[in-house]
Amino acid sequence: MDRDCQIQVAVPAVHGHRTGVDIMRVWFSFGVVLAHFWHEPFGSDVVMDIFARSTQLRMATFMFVSFLLTGPSLCDTSVNRDKIVRRLWRLALPIVMWAVIYFAVLWVAHGGMPVSSLWWQLFTGHSYNKAMWFLNNILYLTLLFAPILLMHDRILKTAIFAVLTVVPLALEYTGAEQALIDGLRDEIKYPLGRLVEMMPYVSLPLLLCVTGVMSRLRDNPLRGLVLLLPAAAVAYIWLAPGWSGVYALTAGGLPLLIKTMMVSLMIYFLPGRIIPAVLRRMLAAVARYGMGIYCVHLLVGHVFFDTMAGAVGLRPGSFSGCVALYIVSLALCVAISRIPSRLCRNIVM
Repeated sequence: MDRDCQIQVAVPAVHGHRTGVDIMRVWFSFGVVLAHFWHEPFGSDVVMDIFARSTQLRMATFMFVSFLLTGPSLCDTSVNRDKIVRRLWRLALPIVMWAVIYFAVLWVAHGGMPVSSLWWQLFTGHSYNKAMWFLNNILYLTLLFAPILLMHDRILKTAIFAVLTVVPLALEYTGAEQALIDGLRDEIKYPLGRLVEMMPYVSLPLLLCVTGVMSRLRDNPLRGLVLLLPAAAVAYIWLAPGWSGVYALTAGGLPLLIKTMMVSLMIYFLPGRIIPAVLRRMLAAVARYGMGIYCVHLLVGHVFFDTMAGAVGLRPGSFSGCVALYIVSLALCVAISRIPSRLCRNIVM
């Protein structure tokens, strides 16, 4: 999903490759397909309900884990403008390329498209490919946090990250976020609202990194999780009943942030050696295309269900249809990555 999440996952963990992150990228990239194409209601099947609800943390967890992975290098005192510019470039490339590709395909399919829709897609990620708001938000949040990351005063960084964790939550609970975005056109309203709501999912993992919590957890992840996760679980149980009434787009609030932190830390520290080596290699092979699947699935989905699914007996909106769509999207990403061009590889991997 996030371009840097795709790259930073290759950094060795304490015991090697982070298999938990691979599982997250496969599971939640499929969750994105379900969110946009699965039309069966909750309650239709207990197993499917569990599956669907388990993917509801997908965007928040992708954001949190992405900055857990990049946080150590971004919070290091040696971080410089070049490192941040490289990150921005890696994010901007798929945003621009897929905006142009979708525009060209839709132009041909519909016999024309207003050029203004291309500009809205490029700058907000919420025009004709509405799913791309997430990559645009990561790019803008990186820009927003860049001046803080370049500071050398660790105490000041810590204080600012703490404030930027609390303030967006206050905007959600007071209704100020909703007041801010009400009346704006759709291309701005949704991405701006999500930008505010996603800010704690950037500032909190960076806070864990800049305060040294993550480095201590990496030294002894089991001891850290034994202490941290039960505390987070207790906090969630205590806060969930009274702190869920937020006035915002996703109505996540503090309970969602705590759940996301718990899930993200479990993903981050999952010991890969408990999973058979063959399965780990399979997960890694699919997970590397997580961002590409995220970028192509809407376009592939409409073409797939309009032209191919019926021929093989798949019903639009069915779970089996979503599985087939995921496989077709993966195959397309693999094919694009085999084109002998670094540009092509960088927009799907």
